Amino acid sequence: MAEVVVEREDSLANVSLESEEVEKNKQEAKQQHQSESDPDEGYVETRSQRQAWLEYVLMALCNIAWTIDASLLPTFFHEYQGLFKVSQTELSMLATVKGVVAAMFAFPAGFVGELLPRPQVIGLGMLFWAGGLMICGMAGSFQVM
Repeated sequence: MAEVVVEREDSLANVSLESEEVEKNKQEAKQQHQSESDPDEGYVETRSQRQAWLEYVLMALCNIAWTIDASLLPTFFHEYQGLFKVSQTELSMLATVKGVVAAMFAFPAGFVGELLPRPQVIGLGMLFWAGGLMICGMAGSFQVM
């Protein structure tokens, strides 16, 4: 009878060790998965406080410009209809095309954003946007817009 009790205690100890080992392996796998799924883990900020604020202000200004630009075109639809002799549907296509172009270039712009410094990417984007606005502002016909 004593042998049965000793064997049973040994098997319980083995089961306890195995469950602790399984739990430890689960925790290690969870930690490894977390470190693989979080690309920012261990990130150390190297930008100065001034640089970070500059980037923040530039992004805020871009957002303001984007919002103004998005609401500017529909504001002048009536004037454009009279000036270019076009329908409301044709003018609405301008906004649609703008959205499609923005969607097409969002992914490639993300790649460029990884290659160049943020302020440079923002500046290039704003120059490109300003050039497009200039062309639209000087348009002599609806097709140029």
